[in-house]
Amino acid sequence: MAEWKGQSRGTVLGYKIFLFLLERVGIKAAYALLVFVSSYYFFFVPKATKSIFYYFHKRLGYHPLRAILHTRKNLFVFGQTIIDKFAIMGGLRHAFSYEFEGEEHLIEMGNSTGGILIGAHLGNWDIAGNFLNKLNTPFNVVMYENEMEQVKNFMDKSLNEKKINIIPIKQDLSHVFAINNAIKNKELICFHGDRFMDGTKPLSAEFLGEMALFPNGPFYMATRFKYPYSFVYCMKEAGLHYHLFATKGQVHEGQPEELLKKYIIELESKVKKYPLQWFNYYDFWKKERSL
Repeated sequence: MAEWKGQSRGTVLGYKIFLFLLERVGIKAAYALLVFVSSYYFFFVPKATKSIFYYFHKRLGYHPLRAILHTRKNLFVFGQTIIDKFAIMGGLRHAFSYEFEGEEHLIEMGNSTGGILIGAHLGNWDIAGNFLNKLNTPFNVVMYENEMEQVKNFMDKSLNEKKINIIPIKQDLSHVFAINNAIKNKELICFHGDRFMDGTKPLSAEFLGEMALFPNGPFYMATRFKYPYSFVYCMKEAGLHYHLFATKGQVHEGQPEELLKKYIIELESKVKKYPLQWFNYYDFWKKERSL
């Protein structure tokens, strides 16, 4: 099966090379190297290219040739967002411009009730917290922690302006207690709403015209604890400009499946506006098709 296994690609050597270029030469030099790196993935990592081609061709309805060209562009843009994340978290935030759409909603939640922020592997959501200077509330990001320990340790030492608290999802369920504590303390808790792991109970819903599986956790927690939620996205625009979006915080009174449908409406809207920034490099719809 082609499900995502909770592990991303990357090596210490690769990170060191890009960080060296960022520190000594600049962002544009790192982008230049990215042309060769993204070309390698395009030609020699068929699992990733096949799944993204399917997304462009079958789900967005692109002509095969256009889908191939967009698959190539998608890999390059993905690399740019990674470089941007390193640059921003490593002290080059001044090189970027950004705008907010709904920042007041996050400030209101942060100053009162706290809330659950649900994003996706779309755009550069991981760096959103580094732009939110007006938020005084602790900013927790829940994510799978299956990266190589040496890579994570290297990143922790290198990225000297890390402003977010990571809650790693572990098999011992320690993350559940950390999330509960964050809710009790009225903090902001950030989830990706578009990936689940084997062994967890997913939710099924139609996305871009075909049934797909989504994680149950963020939608269940928002419903179970009556905790305000907001859908948040951080999209890359032209050059070094980012556009952050956040919906108004509100409490969901229905079932998790109903909240998922609201999430999908927002997600589809952003995907259609920024089709090159869908970064799920596995067959997102395959498991549901095989049921």
